[in-house]
Amino acid sequence: MKIQKLPLLTILVLACTASAHAGTKFAVEPYLGYGLLGGLSSTTSGTTTNLGSFTGVALGSRVSVAFQDMFFAGADVSYSPSLGYAAATGASSGVFLDDATTRFTLGVVAGVEMPILPLRIWLGYNFLDNLADGSVAGGTVSKGLNGSSFKFGAGYKVIPLVSLNAEYTITNFGSSSSAGVSSNLNAGQTAGINTLLLSASFPIEL
Repeated sequence: MKIQKLPLLTILVLACTASAHAGTKFAVEPYLGYGLLGGLSSTTSGTTTNLGSFTGVALGSRVSVAFQDMFFAGADVSYSPSLGYAAATGASSGVFLDDATTRFTLGVVAGVEMPILPLRIWLGYNFLDNLADGSVAGGTVSKGLNGSSFKFGAGYKVIPLVSLNAEYTITNFGSSSSAGVSSNLNAGQTAGINTLLLSASFPIEL
C-alpha cells in the first residue's frame, strides 16, 4: 500500500516557530497503549495477500512544544516489546514464526488543542517504522520489515494530567531484512500494516 508522505520540513518549521515564540510551553508526555487490528498485507502485481495480524502493548513518549495556547509540535517515539502474531487463515506460512516480534517507531507530530473542549487532534509522520523478530530458528536468525508511516490521532483529557487517546497508523514497508542483511522489496511488490493504538498518556509541562 502506498502512503502520501507528510513533508518533514513543514513540521520542523512549525517546531522552530514554536520555540522562538514568547510564552511557549514545553511538555513531555509518556504513554502506555495497546495496538489492535494490525493487519499485515503484501501486494504483488495488483494481487493483495493477507499475511496475518499483530496485537500487543506499546510504550512511548511525545516531547513537544506548544504555542499560542493552541498549536503543538514535537517528536514521538514508541516501542512494542512483544507483539502477538496470528498467521492469516489458510496462509501457507507466516512472515513471522512466533509472538516475539518487536516494533519501533520514531517520528514527528503536529496538532491542535481545542481552546474550549479538552480535546486534541494531531497528524504525524514516522520516518522509522520497523518490525523485527529475533527468535526465528531458535534465535539464530533475525527477520524484519523496515519502512515509514503516516498517522492521525485524537485525545481527550479526562483530567489535566491524564489523556485518553486513539491513533490510527498506516505503514508502508520498503525493505526487508534477514540475518542482518537488508534488501529492497521486489519490483512491483508492496507491504504494509494498519494499526489502531488505544492509549492513556500523562502530559507533564516543563
